[in-house]
Amino acid sequence: MSKRIILFGPLPPPYGGVAIYMKALVAQLRSANLRVWTYSGAKPDDNSIRFIAHRRLGTIWALLSEGRNARILDASHFHLEYPNPLLVPVWLILKRLLGFEWFKNILDGSLPKRYPEFGLRKRRRFHRAVKAVDHFVVVSEELRRWLREDIRVQQPITVIPCLVPTPGDCNVKLSQVTEELIKPYIALEHRVCSIGVFFPSYGFKDVAAAVEELRERTRRDVGLLLLDGGLVCDQT
Repeated sequence: MSKRIILFGPLPPPYGGVAIYMKALVAQLRSANLRVWTYSGAKPDDNSIRFIAHRRLGTIWALLSEGRNARILDASHFHLEYPNPLLVPVWLILKRLLGFEWFKNILDGSLPKRYPEFGLRKRRRFHRAVKAVDHFVVVSEELRRWLREDIRVQQPITVIPCLVPTPGDCNVKLSQVTEELIKPYIALEHRVCSIGVFFPSYGFKDVAAAVEELRERTRRDVGLLLLDGGLVCDQT
């Protein structure tokens, strides 16, 4: 019998890069042997998706009931990118006890920039998690290079760029207030839109600087729209 496959990560709402990636992945990989765990937003109506209250240690019960010998593609942020002091030890202990395979999906391009700012304890948790991963799946060559050359990762690393949602996924009705606010942006021929979390390390400042440079270099009026995805980051 083939192993159970578990996709673990956020699903919209709220909307963000990882949530949209997970939504597209789930839509393409439906099968009897696939389970989906999510921890964002409200509990989904879909019975095939398990909601996990990770801040209440919901991963314990999910792993005990479904995680034994499974293969888990983990796109969460609290086991490695923002290593939580409680959730990381729980995950690693249960990995040893239950024998599941941990495929860590890293989509956070800010990690190499943030890592030097980690304190001693956070860095220790990070390296404990890194050593326990069976296979890394990253979205860029830069992340692969950083893991291999700077962090000295020995495990396999696969580069798979983020999935782009199909046009049908974009049919969302906006409120009248929102439509009025973004009219000047929509009217422009050249536009850049970025969604995420408004804290310094996320990179919105870099996006704004890049668009400003593009305006000067091309002499074109390039619109910039920055969206707060309503995401909550478990920083410690």
